[in-house]
Amino acid sequence: MAARIAQAQTILDVGCGVGILTSFYARQFPDARVLGIDRSPASIARAQEQAKAFGLNNVLFECWDISKEPQSDFFDLIVATHALVQAESDPGLPSRNWMTFERAHDAIKQREFEVRTGLGPRLDRLLAMLSKDGRMIVFEKTRQLSRRVPVQRALAARALHAIEQPEPVTYALVEEAADDGPFYILRKGNGGAVGWDEAPEPDGSPPFDPLARPASTIAPGVPLYENHRPSAQRAWEQLGNRQVRQEMTREDAEGRQLHVEIGSAAEGAYLYCSNTFDQRQLVVMREEDCQELDAYYAEIVAQTA
Repeated sequence: MAARIAQAQTILDVGCGVGILTSFYARQFPDARVLGIDRSPASIARAQEQAKAFGLNNVLFECWDISKEPQSDFFDLIVATHALVQAESDPGLPSRNWMTFERAHDAIKQREFEVRTGLGPRLDRLLAMLSKDGRMIVFEKTRQLSRRVPVQRALAARALHAIEQPEPVTYALVEEAADDGPFYILRKGNGGAVGWDEAPEPDGSPPFDPLARPASTIAPGVPLYENHRPSAQRAWEQLGNRQVRQEMTREDAEGRQLHVEIGSAAEGAYLYCSNTFDQRQLVVMREEDCQELDAYYAEIVAQTA
């Protein structure tokens, strides 16, 4: 992020927390004027203490909730890190049905997402403070496609365009890796060189190839192939001579669908599960192990009853 701050004279850091990164930016760019805002008085107090300890004269911290309070200043660069989408558990917008990743352009559902997550009001407030030819850096927990699409549509509807290819980010936590982002560099205008992509993120998983792992080399009860990523749909579509033995499709009151099926194919017995929030799962096993898939199928059906 710091590599993209150069030449900005006025910087607003939204949701700055205790100001660790805000103070870092101020130290890296002493000629810039930096303002960090957060709605937590305790966080702002701590940020002010740290800035004073560092002897920083070009950074200020204010307790301010952008969704409620107006601000008349203008900024060359606005940075929003995990600050615009205030509902991490919100599933986003479902696809048209369980067989596709495509979303309908439904203005009502889009607005509902923006309102319940707070994205719309916060974006509108920030855009009112963006100077002419100013830029925004936006980094939210929207890696899941059903959340990424409505966020990108919210940006596009406000004439915000990516000036660099949005970058998915993975970083280490204590015991595991976390997928986050994408990382957006935005400018307001009539168009951008980078288009908005609404396709699933490539995950590199190959379709099932029985020659890659011969059944004779795999222990009984162990799947010949297992894929829990969006590419499982492509692998399922490429199974040879698929014959469905049992299947179930459920739809809730909001129109969201879940589909699960079990059957046989040229490659072996299989179970496939798909829903309209882009989750896909394909498991292929030997025909003699199909009773394990039957039990798994029954478990999924029971959980969704």
